[in-house]
Amino acid sequence: MTDVALLHGSGGLVSEALLQDLRLESVSSDVRFLAEVAGFRDLADHSPTRTEHESDLQAAFRAGQALWSAHASEFEAGMDIRRLRERLLVPLL
Repeated sequence: MTDVALLHGSGGLVSEALLQDLRLESVSSDVRFLAEVAGFRDLADHSPTRTEHESDLQAAFRAGQALWSAHASEFEAGMDIRRLRERLLVPLL
């Protein structure tokens, strides 16, 4: 499987080494606290359980797949960037 990197180190606060460690299945370096689900909080200061987090990730992935499938023909035809933002990016955020 081809590895796609959507994050790149800026050479500033976020280094390539930090990102490389976070891409691992099991993070064991000094950046482990960044990967811990217990450190995530919503606006109500709720921290999800690992099961809730995994469920949310799966739901977001399925929603992204559905949106992509619904607009696949438009992507191939060269969808206008404003329409792309309106139809795909805003619903995901």
